[in-house]
Amino acid sequence: MVVPTDRSLAEQMHLTDLEVGLRKRLFEFSDDDVAALASVRNTIAVNVNAIVDEFYRRQTRIPEIALVIGDSDTLGRLKGYMRRYVLEMFSGQIDADYVALRLRVGKVHHRLGVTPKLFLAALWMLSDVVMGTLERNAASGAGDRLVSVKAAIRKILLFDAGLVFDTYIHAMAAEATMAKEQAERYAATLEDVVVQRTQQIQRLSETDTVTGLTNRAGFNKHLRTLAALAERTGSPLSMAYIDIDDFKAVNDRLGHAAGDAVLQWIAQALNDTKRQTDVACRLGGDEFAMLLPGATAAEGADVMNRLVAMLDDVGEPRVYVSIGVAQFDPAASGDPEAMVRATDAAMYRAKWAQSVKPANTVVIAEVASPDDTLAITPAARPVAVA
Repeated sequence: MVVPTDRSLAEQMHLTDLEVGLRKRLFEFSDDDVAALASVRNTIAVNVNAIVDEFYRRQTRIPEIALVIGDSDTLGRLKGYMRRYVLEMFSGQIDADYVALRLRVGKVHHRLGVTPKLFLAALWMLSDVVMGTLERNAASGAGDRLVSVKAAIRKILLFDAGLVFDTYIHAMAAEATMAKEQAERYAATLEDVVVQRTQQIQRLSETDTVTGLTNRAGFNKHLRTLAALAERTGSPLSMAYIDIDDFKAVNDRLGHAAGDAVLQWIAQALNDTKRQTDVACRLGGDEFAMLLPGATAAEGADVMNRLVAMLDDVGEPRVYVSIGVAQFDPAASGDPEAMVRATDAAMYRAKWAQSVKPANTVVIAEVASPDDTLAITPAARPVAVA
């Protein structure tokens, strides 16, 4: 990758020898003009300090310029640069090195905050001081030659102004490009933040605050998505409906903190039991659900029996769960809500079985015939609150 510092300023601005020659022709700057400037080089060299001092005396009377210069140390450095600038004008060499030096002048002025209007005013003032010096030191009878020199000075100063202004434009374009890139990066960052915040809000809106499981809104979303996938691919989908028996009694006897502890215990057991692709949910109150993509009803019952096996007796009060399992049958109705209804019906059959003999109970039902009980698996492993 080529970065700006790998190339000279002239290369960055595409100022080739051909372009420099074209500019000279535009200003009608000829070899005769170069010779005219070189002819007064000695006079300029002898008087350069006086020229620079007079130039800055007049410059510092302008409040805007005095503010840019700022202090005596800066003024001293500027006088040194100006001496070199003036001597180069009359060097007789208007080549690539001369162009490079003028471009640096423009870059320095831009960095200092010298506006184009101030730079043009300074050039006019410099030409006035230089021409006044030449007039005072001209030999008698040198009028015609002085006219040629003054014309050459005007041309070289316009040539210089063009280079300096190109530097200004190049610098401003680079700054604009950088600002645009920074704005684009900032906008992209904002977009990422918005996406992240939106995702966070989405997750929060679909998360149960007590258990950290997916809530009913998230359950409905996953149900539609997984049912559509099962219908499209022909893969099975089953659901388990888990209800805590007599949960109200826990809240009434021990308070809502104990009730929350039971909910969190069930949630932890669901998370520990579920497969990576399963979705564990709290539908509200004492009702939980698990969506099991890729699992038949029988395989879903196996997962729920593993859940029941985890619900060890850890103390009192004894809390039991009733679980119904059903499988989605897209050929029957194509409606995943039919599976939800069948699962709910199977859960109530499990609850009936639990009322006969208290135990964690899993019941499997078919979507097509939600009243048909295919299996009842009682397990004498109650859920308890430590």
